[in-house]
Amino acid sequence: MKKRVLVIGDTHIGSDVGLSPEEIVLNSRNRISANEVQLALLKEYYDMIDDVGTVDILVLNGDLVEGTNYYGEGVGSLTTCMDTQAKVAVELLSEIKCRKVVGCSGTPYHVKRNPNLDKRVIEDLGGVHMEEVGLSVGQTRFYANHRTSVRMNQWESRPQSVAKDLLMAELNAMDFGRFDIICKSHAHYFVALDMGSSVGFVCPCFKGRDEFAKRSVNPFAFNPSIGYLMFDIGSNGDFTWSRSIKKLSGNNAIKVYDIEEIPDA
Repeated sequence: MKKRVLVIGDTHIGSDVGLSPEEIVLNSRNRISANEVQLALLKEYYDMIDDVGTVDILVLNGDLVEGTNYYGEGVGSLTTCMDTQAKVAVELLSEIKCRKVVGCSGTPYHVKRNPNLDKRVIEDLGGVHMEEVGLSVGQTRFYANHRTSVRMNQWESRPQSVAKDLLMAELNAMDFGRFDIICKSHAHYFVALDMGSSVGFVCPCFKGRDEFAKRSVNPFAFNPSIGYLMFDIGSNGDFTWSRSIKKLSGNNAIKVYDIEEIPDA
């Protein structure tokens, strides 16, 4: 019997370009409506739910919420209340039909350490939180961890971090055991690398171009990969994988204002 494993991460709920429901209710008087970027992300999210159906294992690979964004002083956040962000994350992610939930922590900048918001969200979903996800599915061994080296502008060298992980895992298999699948996140772009004996990925996200990307030395070098990874894993060590990768475009990628929309001074 095959097991279906869905991997998502970097939803950054709380960011004004992160995944969001159509409306966040702060209290009886204050509500936040999703913007165009968030509505586009939400459509992709619900398309994913419809397409994948029920999965056996949902792997949440970190940075589920945006956090306080203290370096940016809250700029680019819908709300900096981490309690609200966590509640909304649980509400949205609970719509995925799954039998088991596991997940790991993202970056402390976004989710903090104590309390850890990724841990709270995963456990509120009834799942198991780990600092690194190690799973045995039949004879297939699966590893997931949020952190990976980011090469936003150096797109030609993006596979390097995955290649290093696959190589080090193979070299140290006597210590850690051999892993067939390795999933990393954090970078918001997609990489897939098949080494023959194992496969490695930098997983896509559910976040548009944020303030960090807009301030990049080369702002045209990076448009996030939106989507998810799906694995169908057999009991005898055989597995297949598929992915859904989309790009935001037009005003959802870079907002362009018609000059007539700008009021006269």
